Amino acid sequence: MENRLIYITNPANLVSFVIFIFWLWVTWSNLNWRIKKLEEETEKIDATKIEAKLAEIATDIQRIKTELHKRESR
Repeated sequence: MENRLIYITNPANLVSFVIFIFWLWVTWSNLNWRIKKLEEETEKIDATKIEAKLAEIATDIQRIKTELHKRESR
């Protein structure tokens, strides 16, 4: 038990522990900031833009099908 107390109160170990806690806080805050930025970016995506793009794709697919039917009937 006494050895543990000496190990814990060793200045080098205390400094290492403080540095570890600081590193952990910096990492957590960095990840938290990145998550908030990603959430903001996903909020910017407009559903109407997606729907318009899907409608455009559907129109293009229909046109391609029509062209393929014309070529097959020849």
